[in-house]
Amino acid sequence: MSSATSRYIGGRSLRRLLPFIAVTPILASWLSMQGVLAGHYSDAFGFALSSLSSILVLGFVSWLGADALNCEEERFRSTIDASPVATVMIDQGGIIRIANRLVHSVFRYPDHGLVGLSVQQLLSEPLRQSHEGYRREYMRNPTQRILGVGRELFALRQDGTEFQAEIALNPVQTADGRYVMAAVVDITDRVAAEQKILRLNRMHKVLSGINTLIVRTETRDSLFEGSTRIAVEDGELPAALIVHYDSNLQQCEILHGHAAEEQIETRLLIGPEVDSIRECVQQNCVVVRNNLAGDPGDDDPADLAKLGIRALAAFPLASNNHSPEVALLLCGRESFFFDEPELKLLLEVAGDISFAMANLDKSQELAYLTHFDKVTDLPNRLLLTDRLQQAMLQADSYQGNVSILYMDLDRFKQVNDSFGHAGGDEVLRRVAERIGECVGKADTVSRWGGDEFIVLLPGQSASDAAGVASAISEALHSLIVLGGSRELFVSCSIGIAEYLNKSSDVDALINSARSAMSVIKEQGGNNYRHFVSGGDEASDDGLELETSLRQALGQKQFQLYYQPQIDIVSGRVLGLEALLRWHHPTQGMIAPNRFIPLAEKTGLIIPIGEWVLREACAQVADQHGLKVAVNLSARQFHQKDLVAMIRRILDETGMPPANLELEITESALIYDVELAIATMEQLNDLGVSVSLDDFGTGYSSLSYLKRFPIDMLKIDKSFIDEVTTDPDSNVIVKTIIVMAHSLGLKVIAEGVETKEQLTMLREHGCDQAQGYLIARPLLCQEALEVAAQTFVVPTL
Repeated sequence: MSSATSRYIGGRSLRRLLPFIAVTPILASWLSMQGVLAGHYSDAFGFALSSLSSILVLGFVSWLGADALNCEEERFRSTIDASPVATVMIDQGGIIRIANRLVHSVFRYPDHGLVGLSVQQLLSEPLRQSHEGYRREYMRNPTQRILGVGRELFALRQDGTEFQAEIALNPVQTADGRYVMAAVVDITDRVAAEQKILRLNRMHKVLSGINTLIVRTETRDSLFEGSTRIAVEDGELPAALIVHYDSNLQQCEILHGHAAEEQIETRLLIGPEVDSIRECVQQNCVVVRNNLAGDPGDDDPADLAKLGIRALAAFPLASNNHSPEVALLLCGRESFFFDEPELKLLLEVAGDISFAMANLDKSQELAYLTHFDKVTDLPNRLLLTDRLQQAMLQADSYQGNVSILYMDLDRFKQVNDSFGHAGGDEVLRRVAERIGECVGKADTVSRWGGDEFIVLLPGQSASDAAGVASAISEALHSLIVLGGSRELFVSCSIGIAEYLNKSSDVDALINSARSAMSVIKEQGGNNYRHFVSGGDEASDDGLELETSLRQALGQKQFQLYYQPQIDIVSGRVLGLEALLRWHHPTQGMIAPNRFIPLAEKTGLIIPIGEWVLREACAQVADQHGLKVAVNLSARQFHQKDLVAMIRRILDETGMPPANLELEITESALIYDVELAIATMEQLNDLGVSVSLDDFGTGYSSLSYLKRFPIDMLKIDKSFIDEVTTDPDSNVIVKTIIVMAHSLGLKVIAEGVETKEQLTMLREHGCDQAQGYLIARPLLCQEALEVAAQTFVVPTL
C-alpha cells in the first residue's frame, strides 16, 4: 500500500516520528521563553536557543527523510532488477529513466547503458515513424495495454539485430510527474513453437488427405496429381513435384507438379533441385537442403529465393522394393523449414504414396495377366468377350454393324513339331503382327487360344469383313524367317460372322464364325467363308428349347444337386453350392450352359431362380452350421423386390440367414455400382453373406472390389485348371488370394480336380475349395452324408 505522507513505502518511519518532530520545536520555544521571563538569560539568547533547537530538529528530520528516500529508492531498484521481465521506466518525453538488468541483457546494452536514451532506439526502423504520435496519444489517455498482440512488433538490439516482442504498458503517477512502466518479452521462441505446431498440423492434414486419396485413386496420374495438390493446398507449401529421374540420360522429367503461384508451377527445374533429386534417387535416401543461401557465384539458389523457396526436401518413391526412379520434391518458404518432426511425417507421406504406387502396379499387372496373352501381347478371350459384348450393345443402340473373323492357322501342329514350342510361339507373334497391320485402330485382334485368333470389327458389315479377311490371307502368304535362316509359309482358315441386331449373344456369334471356319478347314483351309444361317453349320433348336424350358418348372423337371465346399486346412465341409439340373423328358440331362443363357434372355430366370432359392433353403434349413451357396444371375440381382423375396423365403423355410450365401458375378454389379452396393448392404443387414463368383473373368476392378460389401471371392475354374502348369495362371491365382486377404475377404477356388492343384492352393493360402477332387455334384441326401465327413487334405 502507498504511504499517506510519502510517495515511498519508507514514509511509514516518518509517520511514527511525527509527534516527536511536531512537539520538540514547540517545547524548545516554550522553555526558551520561560528562561527569558525568569531572567536567566537575555531575550537574544533565548531567541537564539529557540532557533537552534528548531534548526536541529529540522536537520534531523531532513536526515531521516533523505535516508528513508535513499532506502526506498534502493529497495525499488532492487525490486525492478529482480523482476523476471525486462522492464524500463519511461518519462513523458520518451526518455528511459530506469532500466533493470534483464532489459540490458535482452537488448545487449552494457549496464546502465539504456538510462537516458530515447525509447525509439529500441524499436525497429519501420516502427519509429509512427511511435512518436502513438506515445503522445498514449500519454493523453494512459491505460494498461499490450503491444504486439495480433500484429508483428519487432524490437531492435544494440548490435542491430531484431527480435519479435510483446510489450506491456502500465502508467505510473508519481509526485514529480507521470511515467510508463514497459515490460518487454522476447516472444521469438514462442512464435517459433506456435509456427512449428501449425506446420505439424498442416503436415498431419497432408498425410490424412493423401490416405483418403489412396483409397479413391485408380491410376498413377491421379495419384501424383492429387498428392502434389494436397501437399500445396493443405500443407501450404509453395510447390510440390513428382519427378522422374533417368539415370542413363541423367535428366529429370516433371510427371506432376502443383504450386501456389503460376510462376513457380510453369518454370523448369534448376541446379539445387536437380542435384537433390539425383542424390535422392541414386542413393535411395531423403535429401534435405534447408538453407539455400548459395555460393557467392551461384545464381540458382538466388533464383529460388526470388520465388519464395528457401528450403528443399526430396523423398524417394519406390514400388515393389525396386530401386526408385521417382522422387517427391517439396519446397519450403523459410530456411530450415524441414525439421525432424516434419520430416518424420513427410516420410510417412512418401511411404503412403509408394505403397499406393505398388498397389496400382499390382492391380495393373493383374489386369494385364488377366486380359492379355503372354506370348503375343494380344487381348485374350476375356478381354475380347468384353469388347465384343460392348460392341454388340452399341450396335443395338445405334443400329450399327459388328462383324468378327475367327481364324485358325493351317497345319500349325507341324510348325510346333518342326520348330519346337519356342519356334511356334515366334510364329504366333509374327502372325499377330501381320494381322495387326491389316486392321484399323478401332478393331481388336485377340488370341483366342492355341493357334486361333479372333478379329473384332465394330462398325463393319460382313462384306467389309471379307476385305479384311482377304488382306490378312495375303499378308500371311509372305515368307516368315525364323532365327535368321529357317523359312516357312503360313496360311489360315477364316470364318466370318455378322451380328444382326439382338439376334444372338456373344457365344452364338463366335460359334457362328467358328462353324464357318470349320467348313473351310474341312475343305483344305487357306480361305475364308461367311456364316450362313440355316446352312450346315447353323443350329435351329432354339425355339423348341425355349418352349420346353417354359414347361419345365411347372412339370417339375428341375432338380438341385449340391457340391461340397471344404476348408483347405482342416478338410472339414463348410458348405454346399446348389447347382440346377434339368431332366428333359426326351432329351435327358440338358447342360446348364444351354438353358441358363436362354432363361436369362427370356426372363424365365426370375421364377426359376426363386424356385432354386426356396428349394435349397428348404432342403438345408435344419443343417445347423452348414452354409448353402446359391447363384444369382444378373437379372435376378436387379429385381426390385429381391431382398423382400429372400426375406420371405427365409421366413417360410426357417433357414437361418447366416447359413445362406448368395453368389453374384462381377457383370451383375458393374452396370449400376451404387445400386448394387445398396442391394448388397440390405442383404448384409438381413444376415445373408455375399460372394463374388467367377472372379478374374470379368472386370476385376480393384476400385469397385474394395467398395463392395462382400465376404468371399471365388476364383474361376479357368485359372485353377492351369495353376500347376501355366506360370501366368499361378501368378494370377496367388495375386488374387493375397489381394483378397489384404481386403479382409476369404477365397474359395472352384474346379479343383487334382491333388497338385489343391496342394498349390494351400501353399498360396487359399481358404476353401470345391471340385471333382472333393466330390462331384450330388443329390441333397448324398451331399449331406459327404458333409458329415472330413476330406483328407494332402500335406504340404
